[in-house]
Amino acid sequence: MTNAIVGKSDHLIEYLDEAFAKADKIRIIVSFFMESGTKLITPLLKDALNRGAEVQIITGTYMSITEPSAIYYLFDKLGDNLNIRFYSDRFL
Repeated sequence: MTNAIVGKSDHLIEYLDEAFAKADKIRIIVSFFMESGTKLITPLLKDALNRGAEVQIITGTYMSITEPSAIYYLFDKLGDNLNIRFYSDRFL
């Protein structure tokens, strides 16, 4: 038995679905956001927001990997109920 989620038959989205369904507050801290992943979690976040959960996201700007389209998609689908912040290391 392992604590790793390996993906082939054990998908992370299933764990997120279960956790988000119970959460009063969701805090997501990721290095970057891609539109493909954003589209997977948006319905889960929308359900949580509709239940009154608070959603906070912090992501990075390092090497411009975060796709602006992913952020626009989140705001388009979830509106102003979403609290998203960007971390930028000014020393790099």
